[in-house]
Amino acid sequence: MKKMKLLSIIIMLLMLVSLSACQTGLEISLKYKVIEMTVGETIYLTTNFNSDESEITWETSNPKIASVSENGQVEALSEGNADIIAKCMDYESKVMVIVYEKEEDIKTNLKITGPQLVIVKETINLKLEGNFDSSKENIEWTSSDSTVAEVSNQGSVTGLKPGLVNIRATLESNPSAYVDYSVLVKLGSGVQDVIYNYIYNYSYNISGDIDLTALNTQVISTVDEIKDGVIGVSNYLNGQLQGIGTGVIYKKEVNGNKFTYTMLTNYHVIEDATSVKAYIGNELEIEMDATVLKSDDSLDLAIVSFEYDKELPVLEFAEIDSYENGDFVLAIGNPTGYDYYNSVTFGMISYKKRIVEGEKSQFVQHDAAINPGNSGGPLLNLEGQIIGINTLKIASVEVEGMGFAIDLETILGFINK
Repeated sequence: MKKMKLLSIIIMLLMLVSLSACQTGLEISLKYKVIEMTVGETIYLTTNFNSDESEITWETSNPKIASVSENGQVEALSEGNADIIAKCMDYESKVMVIVYEKEEDIKTNLKITGPQLVIVKETINLKLEGNFDSSKENIEWTSSDSTVAEVSNQGSVTGLKPGLVNIRATLESNPSAYVDYSVLVKLGSGVQDVIYNYIYNYSYNISGDIDLTALNTQVISTVDEIKDGVIGVSNYLNGQLQGIGTGVIYKKEVNGNKFTYTMLTNYHVIEDATSVKAYIGNELEIEMDATVLKSDDSLDLAIVSFEYDKELPVLEFAEIDSYENGDFVLAIGNPTGYDYYNSVTFGMISYKKRIVEGEKSQFVQHDAAINPGNSGGPLLNLEGQIIGINTLKIASVEVEGMGFAIDLETILGFINK
């Protein structure tokens, strides 16, 4: 089956939003998370509470791909993907249906083989394998980011600058038959590599077999699961917007028909504000009144709470000292403003316990890109756990990739003080 065809879409939508029951304190969720079906197949979906207590309605996001009846019967109609949605009053939950062609119509089973690491200005060779005649079939090779790596018609990949890129191979005779393969581009060893990425001559070596495609899908899955728990924080002075930052939700309480959320941000994000608002972007673009519960300018930390009638993810804290120099990290925030709401960047820990002169907090130094507006946003491990709060960076013509996040020891000490 052409599972690789929809790999990125599947993982991007794999983690689903929880659905709170119409009764306070209960939860309702679909029995499945992702369903794979073939054209013509029919299944029934159910919920985990008594449907006699509250009426549930069913909808499909794409009736050409899959239909759903009023009692939850789903029929696969054509190849593609659709969300099947269960609703109860103001709450909803959804499950993704992936519909494939029938087994007898699937003629290829594609796989890319070859190295997954290439040095800048060097070249690696990839090969497409599967049930096709390589002597007659033309293969189209493409790169998801030609500024990071370019690929020739023969599958030769040349690294251009550090980064992670997807290489796609497509059968010219069947454009729907393709497969993706992740390749990491890094600078070679030497002084230039150290200057570009790290400080104090700390560099990272990758050896052995690496499944970067699995790494890529894990990142996508993690981000999709927790991204809605990272929102905007707006600073107003006498009714005028003075600045924006980012906040990360770490606690949730049920308050009647609403949820009370508690989040961390930077002190300088809410400094001098006469009012603070929590901002949820993307399609919603709404702001809600928020309250500053606690702040410390010397640590550059603040705790803010707000109420909202929808359920949002709550992010967990990692264990102190559970991360090391060289671990991969993610940063989520709103760089330069809400036009870039929920931007995700990827990097490594350069130094896990950095002391910066004149600062009371202890920092995790990393090279994930951060900019104004990222302030207060989380630095995360690949499981989506908080390991720091992004607060500052060193920027100059000579310096690249030096970001700093307040570390867990400082954060937990502030919360519990």
